[in-house]
Amino acid sequence: MASSLLDQAISEVRNGLSQRAAAKKYGVPQSTISDRMRGTPSLRAAKIPQQRLSPAQESFLCKWILDEEKAGRAPNRRQVSGIATSILKRGGDNDKLGARWIDRFLARNPDIKTKLSKPLESARVRGSVDDGALPTQPSPPKTPPRDEISEANNIFKTPQKSRDMLEGIHNEISDLNRNIRTLYTKAAKSLDIKNAELAAKDHQIQYLQTQLDSMKPRGKRKVKEGGNNRFARVEAILEARDASKEGPKRRRVATATTTAPPLQELGRAF
Repeated sequence: MASSLLDQAISEVRNGLSQRAAAKKYGVPQSTISDRMRGTPSLRAAKIPQQRLSPAQESFLCKWILDEEKAGRAPNRRQVSGIATSILKRGGDNDKLGARWIDRFLARNPDIKTKLSKPLESARVRGSVDDGALPTQPSPPKTPPRDEISEANNIFKTPQKSRDMLEGIHNEISDLNRNIRTLYTKAAKSLDIKNAELAAKDHQIQYLQTQLDSMKPRGKRKVKEGGNNRFARVEAILEARDASKEGPKRRRVATATTTAPPLQELGRAF
């Protein structure tokens, strides 16, 4: 059931149409219209407080994935989880994501599932660019954990995410003026989006730093010589050549001095 049809049916009921007629006109259950009119949230809305990221942050994360995919840098599952973790840490939440969080995120956003990178796509990118290709995206930078807030300092604190703003007025929010309630909701949403934008900027800075490091000139490394692949040096070759030439001369001189009889012995013989 499309939520837009339900919203139209509720609008018709508020304008004077009966719930039964609106349900028949838009093809939605009358019980659902009645529940929404009484303020009962939908199943998805009821699960929002249990989600680690707010709907605004998940919407920003989906847009970030699509933008990265258009730029030819479709992130993998690990990088998406890393960005989500950075967003949480920006809001003061240092707990790790669950092992199935990425699967539930993809289930809530089925259009994103086909945008994540695969080994085959990565191989195609590497094979279709020249030798000056940029390195792959690094993992998001790790954010150091925040210091624990003591109970004495926890009385007044600056809200860091939407839940911090709405927790204090959770019980009174239904009694507040509609304009004030809307203002609180928009401010909380803006805070979540700002945390997501800062986390994405951190990731972009880290990625650009990696590119810059890869472009820096590197000094020549001395190649280690192995015993099995060492070549003879020029000096050694010349020395061996000279030694080979002097060897026969020395042998001939030595042979002549040992075999030729002295002149005195020749005189005695006569």
